[in-house]
Amino acid sequence: MSWVANNGRGGGVVGRDPFERFREKYIIDSKTGCFEWQGALNSRGYGSFSWGGKGKSVLAHRWAWEHVKGAEIPKGKQLDHLCNNKKCVNTDHMRTATPRENTLAAHSNTPSGINSRATHCRYGHAFEGYNVIARPDGRRQCRECQRAHALRNYYKTKERKLREQHAR
Repeated sequence: MSWVANNGRGGGVVGRDPFERFREKYIIDSKTGCFEWQGALNSRGYGSFSWGGKGKSVLAHRWAWEHVKGAEIPKGKQLDHLCNNKKCVNTDHMRTATPRENTLAAHSNTPSGINSRATHCRYGHAFEGYNVIARPDGRRQCRECQRAHALRNYYKTKERKLREQHAR
């Protein structure tokens, strides 16, 4: 079957059906249900799919969302892999999310995602009630640790000033 892909500039490239080509580029993992991309990967490990001619390539999971699922990715949103597998192009394993939602998602293994799920600071103080300081950048801070840090700085400064006075 011959397929004319419109490249958005009025031209087109005659070739194979992109849906057929797309289906040939993944295998289904029977354990996870992921559609593992077997084609080219970009530098960040996401599948890359060329279509429409002139060497234009797009992220394979985005192409699947827009063309296989037939849904748009809303402005300001991105696709979040619920399976946490960058090579997966199964649209049932994706959702649209804001960049912040994607980073802090429960399945995210990024440092931000891991920290967002922490229930205690690194010294064992609980992140709850009065002990939590909400910072303007959205991060949480342990009030107990902040207090100890401030006291250490206070005594260091006091000691330094005493040494300077005695040195005169």
